[in-house]
Amino acid sequence: MPPVAAAGMTAADVMARAAAFLNSETGGGGSRAEGADGAGGSDPRRGDSAAAAAVAAAAAAAASRALRKSQRFQPFSLQRPHHLSFHLAWAGGCAVYVAAFAPAALLPVIGPELRLTRTRTNIGGVAALLASVATRFLLASAVRRYGPRYCQVFTLMVTAPVLAFAALMTDAQGFVVVRALLGASLGLQLVTQCWVVAMFDWSVLGAASAAAAGLTNAGGGLAALLLPLCEGVRRMMSSGDAGAAWRTLLHALALLCAALAALTFLLATGSGGEDDGGRDSGYGAKVEEGRGGSWGGAAGAALIASASGGCSRHSSCSGAPELLVEVRAHLFTIVLRNPVCWLLAVNHCFTFGAQLVAFNILPLYLTDRFRLSPASAGALAAAFGLLNVGTRVAGGAASNALSRRYGMRGRLWALWGLQVAGGVCCVLVGTASRSSLAGTAVLLLLFGAAVQTACGVAFTITNFVSYRGYAVVLAVVTAVGQLGAAVLQAAFFSPSSFTYSLGFKLMGLSSLAAAFSLLALRFPMWGGMLTRGSAAEDVWAEERYYAREWSSSERAQGMAAAAATFAWLAKAERGPAASVPTAMLSIGVVRDPG
Repeated sequence: MPPVAAAGMTAADVMARAAAFLNSETGGGGSRAEGADGAGGSDPRRGDSAAAAAVAAAAAAAASRALRKSQRFQPFSLQRPHHLSFHLAWAGGCAVYVAAFAPAALLPVIGPELRLTRTRTNIGGVAALLASVATRFLLASAVRRYGPRYCQVFTLMVTAPVLAFAALMTDAQGFVVVRALLGASLGLQLVTQCWVVAMFDWSVLGAASAAAAGLTNAGGGLAALLLPLCEGVRRMMSSGDAGAAWRTLLHALALLCAALAALTFLLATGSGGEDDGGRDSGYGAKVEEGRGGSWGGAAGAALIASASGGCSRHSSCSGAPELLVEVRAHLFTIVLRNPVCWLLAVNHCFTFGAQLVAFNILPLYLTDRFRLSPASAGALAAAFGLLNVGTRVAGGAASNALSRRYGMRGRLWALWGLQVAGGVCCVLVGTASRSSLAGTAVLLLLFGAAVQTACGVAFTITNFVSYRGYAVVLAVVTAVGQLGAAVLQAAFFSPSSFTYSLGFKLMGLSSLAAAFSLLALRFPMWGGMLTRGSAAEDVWAEERYYAREWSSSERAQGMAAAAATFAWLAKAERGPAASVPTAMLSIGVVRDPG
């Protein structure tokens, strides 16, 4: 049953009612009890909600064609401009992940040569994570002005000499500096997701965004797998000179980054336009709410941050061709007052954040605890990271399936269950004995699958926290997630009195404790894991929730019109009795930053 029928109104009634609620504090002046028999309600037999959905979908598709976005996602295609740019985007993001975690992967080799203590090692890891938080916001500003193509070229060209400089390291101080500088490049993931949003139509954006996020984050796994293997080969070729081996590898990575920068500059385009000659198209253009403007100008504004990927609340969700999202100081006030945002952010520390900590810790932990060679330890750590390729998409798909059956409450239970599972596996990794390598490997894979799938679920929930402040929601959730990773490593793995096994146990227990805070996460209209919302008694609950982000004077000017259709679509989160038509389901598919 369409949501409009469940609410006792047709699609046309929703639009009329939405126009009314824009002009008053109470949602059009109607009572909360209005429904099928109320003054604001109507006979659900009037009109055809499916036809209205088809019209909205057709309008969105026409807008997408006008903006030259691809309405197909073919991951194995190299067709210009969309798919070639997609592959260059994720390849650049993956390369900086490999570069950022290369020192961690090579710690068993470079540690003795640089005389690294455990404290210095962990300081370097924390510095890398903190630097990535800062550059995420800097690149968010730059991508609006210069576009994603030039931002990626710049980041890769800066990373290349840093890698060359890293090959000259001779002491622990240089190691910490290099880790911070390489960690700063992780902010490129924001640019990757922004680029994907600019290239693909809403109907395939979920798949493209999730694929880009997974492939980018898999770079952490590739670093753990490829670098120790290559180091071993190079070591044999250089008569066992370990120093020459890892320094040569860093030089090779520098050349790789420089080559990707050149390919990006020469072959990629900054938007979907096939006739733009490779030029970026106005990412700095100002886009006003409810009015026309450059799609590209809004793309950068919408994507302030994306750790596992994400996409903006773009035109297709509102039936208009522009991105109806703004980034201004007062939006932070709107979002930061919302406890849902903070609860999601805190728990993101123990899913995405825990994954980043594992990238830093696992190679050295496995080498020391199980006496593995760097190549063997890297292979096991790589399996943990490479799970990203499929788990992000799987998490979003599972969340959408549960939503169709149980509504928003199904998504929340999925997030809670996955985080608890990840926490339990993390504790068990810390308690595994030195003789149980096979059991530890299984637990690591289960831990990685749980936390990475939870990231996919989390970003299907963030879509509904705020319409007007969606970009700020992404900024808070992803930035706090990466900041939390730095805190977790500093608190549980840096103290010399803590073993790495104890660190895993404490991180897992913290994740379990944080998971229970999700019991307090509650949307007013849909409720929470254990409580029901107001939607059953208030047919306009979604409209009221999203309209409150504008003042009465702004609503009187029609500025809140952007949220009207999205509020209608969001009624699907009430549960199975309010599922949206198939034509509109694609608008709400998983969208994972990352």
